Order: sequence, then structure tokens, then C-alpha cells
Amino acid sequence: MKTIALLVLWTCLAAPPALAGNVTPMPECGGYRIPPGRPSPEQCPVKLRTWKAGDRPVVLFLNFGGAVIKNGDDDPANDTSWIPDYNEVTIPPFEAEGFIRAPLTTRQAVIDAVTGWVRHFYSPFNVVVTSERPPAGTTYAMMMVGGTADLITPNPGGMVGVSPFDCGNASKSDVAFCFAGNLGSVADIVTTIVHEAGHGFGLAHEDNPEAIMNPYVTADPDWGEGTVPDGRACDGSSYQVSSEVLGENLGNRADLETPWVDFVEPGDGALVAAPVTVNLFTGDEDSLGVRVELFLDGQSVGVKTWPYFSWRLTNAEAGRHTLRAQVTDRGGNTSSSSITVRVEPECASSGTCTRGTSGIGEACRNDTSCHLGLCVVELGGSDSWCSAPCEINSSACAPGMTCVPNADGTSHYCAEGDGPVQIKSRALDHQLGCATRPGAPATGAGLFGLALLAALALALRRSQGSGATLG
Repeated sequence: MKTIALLVLWTCLAAPPALAGNVTPMPECGGYRIPPGRPSPEQCPVKLRTWKAGDRPVVLFLNFGGAVIKNGDDDPANDTSWIPDYNEVTIPPFEAEGFIRAPLTTRQAVIDAVTGWVRHFYSPFNVVVTSERPPAGTTYAMMMVGGTADLITPNPGGMVGVSPFDCGNASKSDVAFCFAGNLGSVADIVTTIVHEAGHGFGLAHEDNPEAIMNPYVTADPDWGEGTVPDGRACDGSSYQVSSEVLGENLGNRADLETPWVDFVEPGDGALVAAPVTVNLFTGDEDSLGVRVELFLDGQSVGVKTWPYFSWRLTNAEAGRHTLRAQVTDRGGNTSSSSITVRVEPECASSGTCTRGTSGIGEACRNDTSCHLGLCVVELGGSDSWCSAPCEINSSACAPGMTCVPNADGTSHYCAEGDGPVQIKSRALDHQLGCATRPGAPATGAGLFGLALLAALALALRRSQGSGATLG
């Protein structure tokens, strides 16, 4: 038997009074609202057999595009949910205007950042988080991101999110809501999504103020443990260790990939004016780099967290300086990247400032023009970008970029658009029609040899330059 209760972030609503029209009030179970036909409040709490995680990952679709949600059993493919108090509600597309600031300068960049940050929290578990609706026939849970709480109930109170309480994650097709219109920051949107998805994966509230499952939005939370303040955990106890519950319900996944970090502004070898603005992007083939510490000539100038890796250095005197960024991901994997710049106070007024090598997301001519040494180009097109390897539906790319395949789908790289793309290097320019060489045309074996040498050189450059350590 499966008990489903509706949990409300920030506040647990009292059962609404009987209302006219098409509003259906729902009873409570241990402080949580439950749908009609489920166990009565007298039967709460109910200790349930926990579903064991299988081999296939659970899929969580973040719906930023809006939808008309009809009342009925949870069915993401048909946009039905039992949560709304009305027969039909319209959840509008996510409004990003209030959340746009550098480096998240577009709606899609904000969406990508939210998606990547949610992946960060769920990276220890067997979950695929995507902002693209999965194809027909796929079993997935859906989180509506947008609108305000008064769209689904006449008594929203302080609600900013709502979800089924699905013990053992018995249903893989829950429909939940994050009311981004009631929230003021990207961090609060992420916390709400992660919290509400946690209920769908079998987590109750915790009284720990630093835990994601605390019923109030808190600053910089993480998975934690604590006493359940309202009702009981799914095992019938009054104490919950969230990571253990998620590991049992979803399966665990080790993060063995090393994150990358890249200087977008300034680039290596740049000539810059003071004060120096530093912007970095970071990512990870498995999840994402979430913590970056910046060093100026060996001295730390502070730590930033995803997705805003920006500094303004006012103490960089004229002359040559070394900037080093060290990134750490959720699994404790670290790497660092360094550049050298020269500060010339008058270069802006004299027009002599230079950008240096390009960073992730910027245009490139070939691999040598990218600081991390990887340039990809559209097949049949002219657009090219400094890139990084990625894994589809698990990686975080730079804002505005997505994880797209190469021609045969054997590898994926961060780029704009839908792909496919191909690596662009000096050794491969003749294959891309970007340069010619004197002498006889290369044979098929010659082309293969050049491609192999380029791949080996790229792999060697990445392994020598990453400075990675495995924690």
C-alpha cells in the first residue's frame, strides 16, 4: 500500500473549509495533506515497505515551459495531477527576468544554471535531471517551475512549493510544483525544487535548519539529518537521515570525474586595466564544480559558489600577475587552472587592452586559441566555441551552452544549438575546409593518423594540465 501526502514548503496548510464550485478540500495526515481515497488521518503514520532502487535511473523533468494541468492521478505525460484544488489550472512558463544577472544573461542561461544546480544536489544518487521533456514511453517525474501558489489553491498561505509525499519512491511519475513567482533568487528556486523532489523520492521534513528538508527555505543548505517535526518518516520513526533514504530509494552513484574550471575574463596572456574583473565557468562530466577559490599571486581572494563565479580585484598593482582558480565538486574531486595577466592602468584609455586566450563558450579558431585546449565546430556550419567534454543529461556546461553529440554520437561536448559538432584543431583544419596544405592530398590512412595524433595530443594536454586530485 502506498501513502501519498502533500507536503508544503514553508508551511503546512490547514485543511481548507468546504468551498463552492470545483474546489475539493483534502484531509491532513500528520500535518501533510493527502488526496481523497488514501488512508484516513486516524491511520497516520503508516509504516510502509520501502521500494528498493533498481538499475535504471529515476528521471526528473524540470518543466520551465508551463502547461495546463488537469486534475487526476499523477501522469506527467498527460499533464495531470491530483494536487490542484481546481479541475484545471494553467501554470505559465518560467519568468526569468528577475533572475538575470551576469553571467546568467538570458532566460536559457538561468534555466541551465537551475538545472545544473539541481543536478549538483542529486549527483550522489541515480537520478537524471533534465529540462527537456523525455520522449513518449519514458517513465519520469515532473516538476512544474513557474507561476504562483494561488494558481492551484484558494488558500496558498506561505506556500512556495508542493509535492506528493511518496514513501519509497513507489511512483516514478509524481507531479510537483515550484512556484518561482513566489521566490526571489536562483538559489531559492533550486532549494525549493530539490526539497519538493525530495518529498517525491520519499523524504519527510527535518527540523535541522541547515538541511534541505527543513520546511523553511534556508541559505546554502545540504542533505542532512534530523527529527521529523510533523508526523513520521516513511519507516515510521521520528528521525531521518536524508542521504541514507535517498540511497535506498534511488541508488547511489559515485562521482569520479574531475571538474574543470576556465577563465573567461581575462584570458591567459591578457593585458588588463585595474580593477581587474575575473569571471570563470566551471563544470563536470558527472555533475558540476560547485565551489571555486581564486588566488592572486598565491594569496586567496575568496570563495564563490555555483553559479556566480565572479570577482573584482582592486588590489592588483601594475605589472605581471598569476591568477589561479581551484574548483571542487560534490564528490570532493578538485582541479585547478592558472593564467598570467599583465595589469596596465592606462590600457583602457589607450585602447591597448587585450583579452588573451578564449574561455569556455567563446569563439575559437582552433584548439590553441582556447585556454583549455578544446575547440568544437558545427558540422556544415561556421560557428565554433571553446568547449569541454560532457555527459548528456548529467553535465553542467557554461551558460548558453548545452551538451551535444559529435557526428556518430560517441562523444558529447559543450556547445550552442543541437549539434552535432566536431573537434577543431590545427591538425584537423584541412578536414574541415578551414585551411589547405601544399603537396599531395592526404590519403585515408593519413587522415586517420592525423586524427589519432590530434586526439592523443588533446588527451595528453588535458591530463598534464588538469592538476587533478581525487578526494
